[in-house]
Amino acid sequence: MSRKVGKFINVSIPKDLESDFLDHLSFNSMSKNSSVNFESIINNKSVHNKENMKFIRQGEAGTWNRSLTPEQVEEFDEWSHKAIAGTGFPHYC
Repeated sequence: MSRKVGKFINVSIPKDLESDFLDHLSFNSMSKNSSVNFESIINNKSVHNKENMKFIRQGEAGTWNRSLTPEQVEEFDEWSHKAIAGTGFPHYC
């Protein structure tokens, strides 16, 4: 995996650093990374519930349906369809 990522970013990952590199890319590491979670931006905003404001959250697919109300899902779907309309980007139905 490290070679594949290295090739994608056009960097050679030395063998002795592969383990550290893969650990850095792990979900556990990313979920604790303040830069990935936009903490500096969130901390500068007047957000009431900052603890739950993370870009990287649980690491499980589908947790949105436990977090969002049906109305929020419908609103997001409408917004998404409008945002990608006419772009040729494939979307879900």
